[in-house]
Amino acid sequence: GKEAGRAYVFTKAAVGWAQTAELQGSDTVAGGWFGDSVAISGRTAIVAVPEHANVAGRAYVFAETAAGWKQVTELKGSDTTANGQLGTSVAISGNVAVFGAPFHADGGRAYVFIETKGIWKQAAELKGSDTVAPDQFGTSVAISGTTAVVGADEHADFAGRVYVFTKSATGWKQAAELNGSDTVANDSFGYSVAISGTTAVVGANGYAESAGRAYVFTKTASGWKQTAELNGSDTVTSDNFGTS
Repeated sequence: GKEAGRAYVFTKAAVGWAQTAELQGSDTVAGGWFGDSVAISGRTAIVAVPEHANVAGRAYVFAETAAGWKQVTELKGSDTTANGQLGTSVAISGNVAVFGAPFHADGGRAYVFIETKGIWKQAAELKGSDTVAPDQFGTSVAISGTTAVVGADEHADFAGRVYVFTKSATGWKQAAELNGSDTVANDSFGYSVAISGTTAVVGANGYAESAGRAYVFTKTASGWKQTAELNGSDTVTSDNFGTS
């Protein structure tokens, strides 16, 4: 109530999908917008509250147990401050989670957390090699295995960029900076991102007076390459194809 927010868990049953839990954070309050972004992998769910704590943002991790879904921790970045909005975007793959904080400091940040034996700890703080204010690096995040993708849709006068990071023996390193083959100012390339294995999809919902586009990238031996540009069969101006 009063914009405190909730998140609802649904599970596939023999006769369809049934609600199995209603979640709230241990310290969420009115105006926190609990549930503004969510992610799930296996028996772990993450619910973010970017407006929490003077808009610094928090992320809550829930685990499914024999007794139901229980909050196991509340996360924030090592240097999150007021108005950073950590949790604007969230993603999880196995025991690795990524949180975007697009209003952090000089252009935004993303935080990588790893769970080991039930304990979640920050493993990296990411930023693009050329991100500056107000790029909003962290507007969108996605992760698959050891590859994380972060969108900065306001980079270069809203043309947008997407940054690919890979986990190595020495930590998380930027592996690529992506843009669409025909993206220009105001396209908002990177407003949404998704990744599965070696294939990533990037939404640019501002393209062509907000008709929108989506771009497919594939990791090859020589790096990440654009392999397709997508639009809907009947998309027109202001449709915002690529918002998600």
